[in-house]
Amino acid sequence: MSIKRILAFVLLAILVYGGCYIAVFGVRQYFQYSGAERTYNNLPHGQYQNLLNVKGSIDSTKKVTQLIFTEPVRKEILGFPIGKQLERKYYILLLNPSEDKEFSRYCVIAATEPEDIKQLEALKDGGSAEYEFRGLICDMPYTIHSILTDRLQEIYDTDFNIYIHKKVEKYIVPYTIYIKNGEDDNLLLPIIAGAAVALIGAAALVLLAINTYRRSHRF
Repeated sequence: MSIKRILAFVLLAILVYGGCYIAVFGVRQYFQYSGAERTYNNLPHGQYQNLLNVKGSIDSTKKVTQLIFTEPVRKEILGFPIGKQLERKYYILLLNPSEDKEFSRYCVIAATEPEDIKQLEALKDGGSAEYEFRGLICDMPYTIHSILTDRLQEIYDTDFNIYIHKKVEKYIVPYTIYIKNGEDDNLLLPIIAGAAVALIGAAALVLLAINTYRRSHRF
């Protein structure tokens, strides 16, 4: 077998592998971000769980209190960053405003798109307009959990425990709500593209194998 044919087999095998990788990655992303959505407004914080899709709104019944963290991010395709750098902003979300702080529970909500950040900033500043969103609930990153803990200690510490901070773990619902953007149809593109590439590569590989077999057997 010639070197050219060997290289052709290798390149086609890589093409099939790459197509399968893209398709599998797309399927994982699709099921993660496009799964069944729970109604956020009717979801008790005790039922939050990792990778739970939600859809609903935030108003005065759930209060955005303060910005606690900002990090640079970029949109990704197949795990690789693309496009311009954006800022993801994390806000404390008071889930059940109460006159008695002992009954208050807090999580974090994060947004990347400027329009979503504008809405959250308006709520933080006391705006009463309802903010509708679609989001993905995920386990709270350690860094964010640590910052939230520090901020809650500032709220719950008194003159009697300024040196030994009050344990605020019971007030934290350890999840972050990431605001989703874009249409779910966009998530189908990697699946379709990957499957097409894999099929084309597989077909070409089969044809090359048949042709090679015929050449080697002289028919």
